[in-house]
Amino acid sequence: MFPSRLVGIDIGSHSVKLAEVIPRGKEIYLSAFGVKPIPDNSIVLREIIDRHAVVEALKEARGAGKIRGQNAIITLSGPGTFVKRVQLSGVKLRELPNVISWEAAQWLPFRVDEAELDYEVLGVEDSSVDFLLVAAKKSMVQSYIGVVREAGFDPQVVDIDVLALQNLYRLSYGHRSPQVVALLNVGDSITSINIFNGAGTLFVKDIFLGGEVLTKSIQNRLGLSRSEAENLKVSVSSGGLPPEVKEEMDDFIIFFAKQIDESIKEWFSENPSVPPLASVVLSGGSSGLPGFANSLGKILQVNVETLSNIDTIRLQKGLDNIMRSTFPMAAVSIGLAARRGLL
Repeated sequence: MFPSRLVGIDIGSHSVKLAEVIPRGKEIYLSAFGVKPIPDNSIVLREIIDRHAVVEALKEARGAGKIRGQNAIITLSGPGTFVKRVQLSGVKLRELPNVISWEAAQWLPFRVDEAELDYEVLGVEDSSVDFLLVAAKKSMVQSYIGVVREAGFDPQVVDIDVLALQNLYRLSYGHRSPQVVALLNVGDSITSINIFNGAGTLFVKDIFLGGEVLTKSIQNRLGLSRSEAENLKVSVSSGGLPPEVKEEMDDFIIFFAKQIDESIKEWFSENPSVPPLASVVLSGGSSGLPGFANSLGKILQVNVETLSNIDTIRLQKGLDNIMRSTFPMAAVSIGLAARRGLL
């Protein structure tokens, strides 16, 4: 049983996001939300470098968001994590726990004895099991649990970014007919891809590219601080950038979209029996890069939209306007805290 209040904690490269959810029957009620930036280089490729800075940011986000819950679900992503759908023949369901470690060793990019392992069964036939293999480095799990505890929370579950987003998508768009969808969580340094259908995850991949590349480019070109460069980046639609920087930004957006396109199309070419991609749904702090959704839609030739259907979530008074502007950035933390509504 989950406690009455659950806090989803998303620790990103440049900010921490905390979402507190209270279940009310089958509804999800977002009672509080807090976000705070963290100093540059406190987290690099999701590895915690400056423990103290992260703890302080968590405490400040909790205070700013007036978050009362202690029990938390935290999320991981990046090179210290691994998610793969596996179809194993010649194995019965009851035998699966005994072979998970051996099977994981065939796929993991790190040693299996360094990993925390879990799995979710997606389907069973007479002599085969279809399951989702999930792994994270023990050192990474312990590091994140440690800072969350030090900030005054009690971690209950460790999840993966793309799976939390899948939870939220199902909650927000469950009325749609089953189709193949690509969820993209576009962060500062990592973009996570999750292709799934009504039966579950089909493919997961991290691309080590995000909005930070543009921020640094603007910093270097104009001699600005990171915060000044970030503000210019997001205001480009109002003409805030010099022409030469705007041109460089446009080129990067197209390059970025092509990297995602290559990853998605490569997987579909290797899995021709899967129905074609129906749509792409964007989330994450860098998902609103000017021109990104449009470029990606043209290259992939599918509909691209931003995760923005907040009408399926009941909001504490005062959060409506905040969520309408920050929902894509807050999506992972809300998806974590809302997972009870999807069990």
